[in-house]
Amino acid sequence: MKSFLLEVKSSALTQALKHLCRFEKTELQACLSYRDGALIVSLGRTHQEVAASGSWPGSISVLRNWAETFSIKPYPHAVTTLRVEDGGLWTREFCCDCQEGCKQEQDEEAINRQKNIDAAARILERHGVTYDDIIALLNAADPEKAKLWSPDDSLIVNDIGSAWARLFSYGIEPSDIRRLLHRKHRDLWKSHPKRP
Repeated sequence: MKSFLLEVKSSALTQALKHLCRFEKTELQACLSYRDGALIVSLGRTHQEVAASGSWPGSISVLRNWAETFSIKPYPHAVTTLRVEDGGLWTREFCCDCQEGCKQEQDEEAINRQKNIDAAARILERHGVTYDDIIALLNAADPEKAKLWSPDDSLIVNDIGSAWARLFSYGIEPSDIRRLLHRKHRDLWKSHPKRP
């Protein structure tokens, strides 16, 4: 494997790794990738971006203990150097095994999930809702309700949100409206005459 080198701000890396280790307690592998001047570190379905400069081999995976170690180990220098060379990730003066590649779909899903969580936290921040509150809400979410939605439902979501804004005081939930629409669409499809 060719040698690659990235430089990141030490305090930003430490803070990002602390965040990841706090929210993803069971994931055993971390994924590191580099895009548009940012090191993207993913642990499970959560990711953090740290401004970086240099070169990187696309994406690599390392064991979780790398993230845990550098989330708590103070570093007196302003810049931390990450070097990928001969199957190892060198961080400062320490080396751990790494492998080229990560599950790309999982990385994209993790990035999109993180962006959505961050956006929701910003939207609800003025109401005293914190990032941790959003994570707790997600952890308690009903998987059956999630099956009602798809990424292509943005127009329906807007319609449901508008209707719900007028009906919420009567005890109606957005998922109730979504089920109603789903039922109506299914009935319409069934009643539509089939072509010969």
